[in-house]
Amino acid sequence: MFANNPLSGLIITIGLFIGNCQLACYGLLGTFISTLTAHIYSLTYQALGGMFFVLHGYKIWILTLYGSLMTLIVQTCISSFLNPVVSNFNGFIYEGNLDAIRCLISCGLNPNNSDYDGKNALHLAIVANHYDIKISSEDHFQQILLRQDRWGFYSIDEARKNHFYHIVNELQ
Repeated sequence: MFANNPLSGLIITIGLFIGNCQLACYGLLGTFISTLTAHIYSLTYQALGGMFFVLHGYKIWILTLYGSLMTLIVQTCISSFLNPVVSNFNGFIYEGNLDAIRCLISCGLNPNNSDYDGKNALHLAIVANHYDIKISSEDHFQQILLRQDRWGFYSIDEARKNHFYHIVNELQ
């Protein structure tokens, strides 16, 4: 029913946007680039369909794996390029590099910035069990405690989930 129906593409696209807008935009960009490339090289539907009869067995799996890896690399590079400071900040939080964190905060970085899941600095510090970073971020910014991630969890919920009861006692 959905094999050659344009409605199926629309339903899938809406589902992608509901799930993750960033990945849906990457998917639409990839579709646009592949369609544009096919038009530039004057590839017809018959020529494109004939390629799948030549590529069979392990070859199609290797090309699928290669395409998936290249897509992942491009997405990561674009995301890091668009927001390099926050990516470094979250990396320093996870590593526990307190000096680099203090340097970025003193330069004016807002520690309420979050990653793609909506987790802020305190969420990441609790998940990585970096108690000293939790104290440092809590001293500077009290409103950081009231931030929810994408799934509606607070930082105290992360501490409870990971059984870090000493942090739960400090946050209450």
